[in-house]
Amino acid sequence: MSQRTISIIAIVLGGLLLVSLGLLVLFGVRLSDAGKVKLSEIKSNLAKQEKQLKADFQAERETVLSTYTADVVFGSFSFSYPKVWSTNVKQEKGSTQELIFLADPNLIVENRDLGGPFTAMRVQVYGSSADSVIKDMHSKYTLRSTDPFKEEDTTVSGLKGRKFTGTETDSKKNISFVILPLRDKALYIGTDDNDKYQKNLSTIIKSFKISK
Repeated sequence: MSQRTISIIAIVLGGLLLVSLGLLVLFGVRLSDAGKVKLSEIKSNLAKQEKQLKADFQAERETVLSTYTADVVFGSFSFSYPKVWSTNVKQEKGSTQELIFLADPNLIVENRDLGGPFTAMRVQVYGSSADSVIKDMHSKYTLRSTDPFKEEDTTVSGLKGRKFTGTETDSKKNISFVILPLRDKALYIGTDDNDKYQKNLSTIIKSFKISK
């Protein structure tokens, strides 16, 4: 075999080796990228599963209920709510809101600098009549609002009232509440986050027992 032939074979083999190395590197890079994508998908799926498990666990815990009964001065109305929720009750006869009952899955923190608190459930008793409060709410959330609330008639525990649903200016969240007559006062039942707690609110409203 001549020297020239040997040189040609060496060149061809060298070229094949370089091509093979290039393909090997390319394959390794693609394999690494595919591994990263797969790892990212696995982490994403695990995060979704963890979130769903936590949601399912919380929903299961919320099936255990506790009952709140208001003071006799408010007609001793009562309702049920998830026992695991944190609560905060303020009662002050003669004020604009004589009773404020708040409930939420998380700890309820009052911070004047942050506004709120914005809670899953809010029950309030106004010192003025239901007609007066409904008129004020209609003026605030419908007549003077650039994004008017939806209004509709509703009945809770045999009492006819008014339901309001829309976006609250301060919290930027969708809220929902009903105003009902409570003798010479007004009863407010609502949520500060209707997107998240609409189902809870509906269940709680159905549990209300109000004396006429």
